[in-house]
Amino acid sequence: MVYTLNMARAKEFNPQKALEQALHTFWRHGYEATSMQMLVKATGLSRSSLYDTFGDKRQLYLASLNQYRQQTESEFEQERSFSPLTTIKNRFQAIINSASLTAPNNGCFVVNTAVELCQHDAQLCHSVQESLASSEDWFFEMLELSKDAGELASDLDSRAVARFLLSGSCGLQVLIKAKQKPQMLKDAVDTMLQVLR
Repeated sequence: MVYTLNMARAKEFNPQKALEQALHTFWRHGYEATSMQMLVKATGLSRSSLYDTFGDKRQLYLASLNQYRQQTESEFEQERSFSPLTTIKNRFQAIINSASLTAPNNGCFVVNTAVELCQHDAQLCHSVQESLASSEDWFFEMLELSKDAGELASDLDSRAVARFLLSGSCGLQVLIKAKQKPQMLKDAVDTMLQVLR
């Protein structure tokens, strides 16, 4: 969808593209450190265009968080392999691989939001909680499928283990933000996944 603004000189822009640019700016710098001027520069829009389209900075952040959640959930679905257990392992390997990239790693936007804003903003915290619940349910589903496929013991407490794996994945993202070495992350994941053996 392309929005046309009724200004002295009409301008057209793609709000989805602007939202993506805002998302990456917030993701890189965090909420407090991101100024409206930084968002103006990143999106190429005027302040009035940003306000008219997305509302204030907080509303734009919330829209960015929801966009990130949708992208992440879509990626989780695309990562499914023939083996549910392998799908879980691949998810953790992807986290480790992200720490090996030469570009600066911004960690997980949801985890970053939890650390920075959950104590101060109930609505944003609710969005974080929904995202974490969705991730927990994904782990739970993979574990249940693994049990059905005979990859895991039938008496495994899938809900408890899903919560354990979710906690581990969030912790890994914090370690990545702290610029810990990939080998440390690998050791942590190897130990964590022993619960599945």
